[in-house]
Amino acid sequence: MRSRESSIRHRKILDPASMPPKSSSASAGTRKKHARKAAGPVDIPPPAPREKKGKKPHRSDPPRPKVYIPPSKPTPVTRDPLDENGLAHRLPPDLLVVLRGLGKKAAVTKVRALEELLSGWVMKRDEDDMYVLQEMLPVWMHHVAAHLLHLDRRIRALTASVHAALLRIPLLRPTLVEEAESDAAGAWALAAHDPDRAVATVASASRVPTTPTVLTAFLERALLDPDGLYTTLNPTAPVALPPPNKGGRGGAARPTGRVEPEPVVRRTDELEESESDRRARFRIAAFGALRHMLETMDAETPLPAFLSVPRLWSALNNTQDDADPEEPIGYAQPALRRAAWAVIPALLQRISSLLQDEGINELRDTLARAVLQAAWVEQDGGVQGAMWGGVLGVLRNNPGAWHLTPSAYPSFLTNFLAKACGGAPVSAYPSVVLVVASLPDELIVPTDTLFDAFWAALGGPPSTPSTSSAAPALTTALPGARARAGAAFVSALLECAVFVVRRGRGRAGVASVGEEGDAEEEEARRLLAEETQGTKGSELVAREVSRVWAALSSASPEAMEQETERRRLLHVDTKRAGVLLRQALEGAAGVGSDLLDAGLDALGRCIKAGWAASGDGPLVCAVLAELVGEDREEANDDESAADGKLSPAVAATRIHAFGRALTTDILSAALATEEISTAFLVCALSTFGARTWTFGDGAVAERADAMFANGAYALLRTAPGLLFAYLRHRALRREELYQALLREVAKHPEAAGDALAILVSPEAGVALEGLKATDGLLDSLFVDVDAGAQLQLPPKVLAQVLQQGERFLTPAAGRAVLARVVAAFVGRLEVALANGEQRVPLGEFEADVTLLGEVLAVRPDALSGLELGGGEVVFAPAVYIFGYVLPRAYPEEERDVEALAKARSLWTSWCEVGDEGSRAEVRKEIIRRLCVMVCSTDVAVTPEDILEALGENTFGAPIDVVTAVFPSRPDLDGMLDVLSSDPPAASLAVLHPHLPPSSAIRKTKPASAHDTRGYSSYARTVIALLQALAADRRVAKENVWALHHVLALAIYAEDHLAVPSAPSAVFDATLPTLDRTALADLVVRAQQLSAYLLSAGGEDGWRARVLAAVTNDKPLVGGGALPELLVGLIGCARRTDGILDCRVLDRVLRHVLQDADKAEADLWMVFARKIEKTTPETCIAIVSAVSNSTLEPPRLERYRNELAADLLGIPASKANTQGLLTLRKLAASAPDVDSDVVFLPQQRSVNIFKACQQWIASDEDIEEELESAMTLVFLSLAPLLQNVVGTHWDLIFDVLESNLENASLTDEETLVSLARTLRLIILIQDLTLTNKTLRASWQERQMPILTLVRDLAAGQPGRMQFGSVDDLASSAPLSLCRERVLFIVQDLPASLITEETLPQMCHLLTDPSIEVQKMTYQLLGVAARKRTEHFVIEAGVDVDAVVKAELPLELLDILQTSLNSHQGDLLELDESTVFGYLLGWMVVFDLFTDASLKVRLSYIDQLRSLDIIGSSFIPNLLNLLGVDQGIGKAFKLDPWSVDEYFVQLYESGSPWSFQVFAAHLYYRALLTVPSLIYNWVLDCKDRQLSSSIATYTSLHFSPVIIRSELTHVKSPQVTADLVDENLTIKVAAAVNEVVASYLVDEHQLEIKLKIPSDWPLHKIEVKDVQKVGVEERRWRAWILAVQQILWSQNGRIVDGIGLFKKNVTLHFEGQVECAICYSIISVMDGSLPSKPCKTCKNRFHSGCLYKWFSTSHSSSCPLCRSDII
Repeated sequence: MRSRESSIRHRKILDPASMPPKSSSASAGTRKKHARKAAGPVDIPPPAPREKKGKKPHRSDPPRPKVYIPPSKPTPVTRDPLDENGLAHRLPPDLLVVLRGLGKKAAVTKVRALEELLSGWVMKRDEDDMYVLQEMLPVWMHHVAAHLLHLDRRIRALTASVHAALLRIPLLRPTLVEEAESDAAGAWALAAHDPDRAVATVASASRVPTTPTVLTAFLERALLDPDGLYTTLNPTAPVALPPPNKGGRGGAARPTGRVEPEPVVRRTDELEESESDRRARFRIAAFGALRHMLETMDAETPLPAFLSVPRLWSALNNTQDDADPEEPIGYAQPALRRAAWAVIPALLQRISSLLQDEGINELRDTLARAVLQAAWVEQDGGVQGAMWGGVLGVLRNNPGAWHLTPSAYPSFLTNFLAKACGGAPVSAYPSVVLVVASLPDELIVPTDTLFDAFWAALGGPPSTPSTSSAAPALTTALPGARARAGAAFVSALLECAVFVVRRGRGRAGVASVGEEGDAEEEEARRLLAEETQGTKGSELVAREVSRVWAALSSASPEAMEQETERRRLLHVDTKRAGVLLRQALEGAAGVGSDLLDAGLDALGRCIKAGWAASGDGPLVCAVLAELVGEDREEANDDESAADGKLSPAVAATRIHAFGRALTTDILSAALATEEISTAFLVCALSTFGARTWTFGDGAVAERADAMFANGAYALLRTAPGLLFAYLRHRALRREELYQALLREVAKHPEAAGDALAILVSPEAGVALEGLKATDGLLDSLFVDVDAGAQLQLPPKVLAQVLQQGERFLTPAAGRAVLARVVAAFVGRLEVALANGEQRVPLGEFEADVTLLGEVLAVRPDALSGLELGGGEVVFAPAVYIFGYVLPRAYPEEERDVEALAKARSLWTSWCEVGDEGSRAEVRKEIIRRLCVMVCSTDVAVTPEDILEALGENTFGAPIDVVTAVFPSRPDLDGMLDVLSSDPPAASLAVLHPHLPPSSAIRKTKPASAHDTRGYSSYARTVIALLQALAADRRVAKENVWALHHVLALAIYAEDHLAVPSAPSAVFDATLPTLDRTALADLVVRAQQLSAYLLSAGGEDGWRARVLAAVTNDKPLVGGGALPELLVGLIGCARRTDGILDCRVLDRVLRHVLQDADKAEADLWMVFARKIEKTTPETCIAIVSAVSNSTLEPPRLERYRNELAADLLGIPASKANTQGLLTLRKLAASAPDVDSDVVFLPQQRSVNIFKACQQWIASDEDIEEELESAMTLVFLSLAPLLQNVVGTHWDLIFDVLESNLENASLTDEETLVSLARTLRLIILIQDLTLTNKTLRASWQERQMPILTLVRDLAAGQPGRMQFGSVDDLASSAPLSLCRERVLFIVQDLPASLITEETLPQMCHLLTDPSIEVQKMTYQLLGVAARKRTEHFVIEAGVDVDAVVKAELPLELLDILQTSLNSHQGDLLELDESTVFGYLLGWMVVFDLFTDASLKVRLSYIDQLRSLDIIGSSFIPNLLNLLGVDQGIGKAFKLDPWSVDEYFVQLYESGSPWSFQVFAAHLYYRALLTVPSLIYNWVLDCKDRQLSSSIATYTSLHFSPVIIRSELTHVKSPQVTADLVDENLTIKVAAAVNEVVASYLVDEHQLEIKLKIPSDWPLHKIEVKDVQKVGVEERRWRAWILAVQQILWSQNGRIVDGIGLFKKNVTLHFEGQVECAICYSIISVMDGSLPSKPCKTCKNRFHSGCLYKWFSTSHSSSCPLCRSDII
């Protein structure tokens, strides 16, 4: 093997870094010379001698003779048996493919081949396959060795599985065993010990007997030459030599001086494992196989010779020896070292069984040297755990091992003992004693060296200054590991001290017998004996005991004398420390009594000197407890041996006596000191207090009793542990001392809280066990008001006082205190339940609940003796309400308090342990309180919260919620009767056409009280009732009567949602926080419940029974929940004829009649006719329900005709009363307009118009309500009379005009008439589409009608504030009217839309209806085009710049609103608010469409001056798109197209609608006003925001805008005015460039416009490509003008090109060609003719004149011949 110096030198030669830098000024030959000189001698073949140059060969010379150079022979390669033996032709093709894969280099291919071989062939076990596998074996044996030792563990595992499976086949096993006499056997043996456990498990289960000779040779190669073994198993492919380097032309090749080695390219499968790891893997497996071979080989088999090679056992070592250049085998490989150490015990056992000869002795000595050199420097804990068997075995089998390695003992001291056993003290210290026992005497002497090495691990002995730092293993931060390490250290140290003395005293009696060579040993024995005999041995033991105590304690004797403290060196469990010291003393007693005495004296001095040190009390007590031990009979000293050694019994007696005496002395001293050592006394009393002899000593007992009797109260405050320890063990004085202590506590009420906190502690509980307070010593502190005010106890302390009962208080006082706590808890709960402004935090209940819970946990019957005001009947309901009901009124984040969990636990435990009678009484009280809370508006808890609490099965018993918690049916009916029955607003007739007119509606009286949600008592109750019915269908069917109230409340909710500004009978309309969403959900749930209950039906014929009962005014026969409900509803309606009752009846009847037939409907008409005069509103409700059912009974048709006939008989004087009612009845009986039912015959219809005409033509005042009712009837008659010619259409048109003239969107009373009028107009417009005659009549009258409708749309709706729409604007009737207005207006004739339409109708964008906003935008889009067209025309003819195009102020008011001024998330804003804002910007960008440049600039200047883009548009859109939160949270636009958006397809409520709309607006802004966006981004101070905008824009918008702009440029319609025979525009879409070329006299002026990839955030670059005929200053001005158009004036590219063309055209306009060259532009310098002739006025090029002057030799004009110069 090459030496290290040689390899380093070789690396320097090959390293390019060692060469001189290429930038050196030296020549190449000089650099090479210096490099060779620096590298030193190198084995480089000398260059061939240079031949002298001869004369150049002449062409007549003969040719040089050719010499044949044979090619180099390739390296022989072991051929695959597949090819060598012809197996490829005999094996199946599938198997052949698999076997070929085994020889591939790629690991993946090998793995697949092995898997296929295992699963597809070996595991099949077919009889035919067995013979195929037998024939395949040569191929397998060819690859198995290399695969078993492959780098890839997966390949090794699969190979082991395949080979093991083959060995289990009886037919193949003999062949495989015979073939084992090869590398395959060794590889299989190594595989059984592979570091990978999976491989080793498979291989070890199928071992093959192998000849030791073959295995030994393979192991030797694996251990000593793993690289050679790997190369043998994996031969490299032969590399052909390169062809000879031919020289120049016919010349010889020049030698290079040295050969550069080719870089080694490693295969990809070799990259998984480094070379060092591969060697270690081979050796680990080889050591394992070697150990197995040694354990199983025969006794006669000799040991392998390579075991004596020292290099082999360097596998034990981890350190590099400076004298040995080779690196140890085990260096940096702990697993390899463990494997090597594991071989040594087996090898030693084998050596001991062989005859000793020279070879065995040599092996033994080699092994000893390697072991002692490696063991003491090992730092790995795992290796240390494996090495002790080998170390101790070598020392046992080779007594002279220490003499073979002189450096071993110093290494043992400095590298092992001084470093705490190399970092593994727990496992190594127990073996140190055995190692010390193997040391020869001459090494032990002097003994101080050994023990100093021990203490060096702690930085030196405690009594000496520290010379080094302590070993980390003994000072680790882990308490458990530190304690175990310290205990091992103490045990080993003391055992070694006793052992050294024992050996020394044993050597004293040995005679000096031996040869001359033993003189040194004899001298060592003598010196050792001298150091351990007599007092020296005793002093050694005493010294080490003292040192150990000093290391264990926090203060040494020296430190105690100097009153200083030092750190504790050893942290050992105190009990374990006492055990170790006692064991050491017992061991010393076995050597001699003097050693025991010395050790006890030393330990006693240390304890006496250090018992008072802070922190040493537990150690002193633990050591004394171990010294004292258990009380036993004393042994007689006569049992001791004659040589002074003590028997174990005598030694134990002496130690016990010493410990007892020492304990008594220390206790007496501690009690006698002025400053009481509290910690020590507590520990001492706890340890020895139970011993009879502790207080049996008179002095100790007297001093202790006196001290505690005089200072019990002071000790309670300062040292309670000491007092409690005394009370635990001094039984005779406990009672007396406790009563005295309570008297002192009562005398000091100001400090009683602190004293009681100590007395109720767990420590005090044991000491005070069985003691009671007599005579009520502490009652006054708790019961008296004055004293109680002074006594401020923490809740936990008070709970413990109440728990312990009579220990502190009498029973009466305890009950009084507990009643006071319960009353405080209940009072705080009432305050929390109240609907006040200040909310009581749930955490404030913590103290009360905790106190009561802890008391009841110990004393469950504590509440039973209380009075009614604080007993279970009050407390238990309060606990239930607090635990389960009250928290629901708090936000979720405020409920996470311990008090709730404790209250629920308290309720659960009470339900389990309480008696049935008390539980029933408590539940009754809970139900009563919950019923009150449901109806009360002054409670913070909602009824829904109460139902949720009851629904969680927390009540502890089944409960019928409807009957228990809610008011009874009569009570609910009474609550409904007092409420207003009329609708809150007359405009509701827009939504419900059959409501009475406004004159018949009384003003609604709002409820007097509401809860925080705005609900009255009735609303609270019915909402909760609805929740209970919806949650359980069974309960709903059992309580069908509740549907009456559910529908009534739903109608109230619908009315309030429709007209929020109107007063409501059950809701607080003035409350801003009234949840409209909850009301809408209420309506939906009521409809669902109604549909379920009314669809369920009942038994057959139930409707007939209802009709019979109500028609004949008789009781209902047969009963039934649903029939009773219907009868009850009809009875209420007939009794009151109230509007609310009629509306509820109408809804129920509509469901009921869905399953009816004509006969039944006819009966309902009979009943309606019966009650028509007494209860007209009920009659209208029934008729409307029958008409809506589409059953069309005969009596309904007859009823319509009768009503129509009656109209002719009603005079004009009764038109406003009787006529109005008849029209309402007729409208209620009318079928749906879209149905096929014929309302009335044409003649009847004409008669109705005649009657109405008579009323109008009379002198009577016709009220607007009557005209409104006429309009409603006309809706049903218009389709019938569309083909009938007559004056009835004039009447309809007159009524329409009259209604529109009197209508206003701001007047609620006119909305009903307006809505019906607009609906009739829409119907007429639909009819005119198919009726030519009617269309002609309509066209004559439509203009005044449509003008009135347009004026309605343009009118301002009162107080309108964008962002906070007022109540009028949120009215559903108003929104419906607006929808109908806009539906008509959006198709207005063009003559009715002017430039002023846009500002007049902008306010409609703020309507709360999304549909209204959509239609408004459609109208405003037309108006915007009209306004832009007007400004373009005015600006074109405006010479004096008087006309200024500006955006309407009404639109600017919308645009200048900041949507995020009050809310952080725009998605939480009102949808119509955001949608209207975005539509406003759509209108703005529509104004730019088809606008001239002058108009566009005017718009942009206005936007720039108002800064609307920067202050409102960009912030709002960035917030909507999420760009302001970072590019990662921005809205993803990948699936969306931003260049198109259709407002009519906007989806209301969609989560992404706003974002897509905002993205389109941002796109239009970038396309329309890019300069404003660019300037805002440029001025943005937030770099992160500007970066996000740039990224978002360039990713989603810039490509679309660039494509749109280029498409715009390529559009023929756009460039029609630009492109001609002179101007050419070329678009290069691939590079985003536009080139404009202007042809002048066969010369081109060309500019190029380059669009950046993130345009418009970066400006378009304008480049001048070709300039001819224009001076530089003018040309630059043209380029700058184009830039200004594109950059500052937001012009498009065609605008810039148009300006460029205009400048060029004007520049060359009027230019004449030069008379010399006949060109306008000079071909020489590109200039124009600029030199004039003063005579003929012609102009010439300067260059042409110069050439003319030069060639003609004159300065005359070429044309007039006059002199120019």
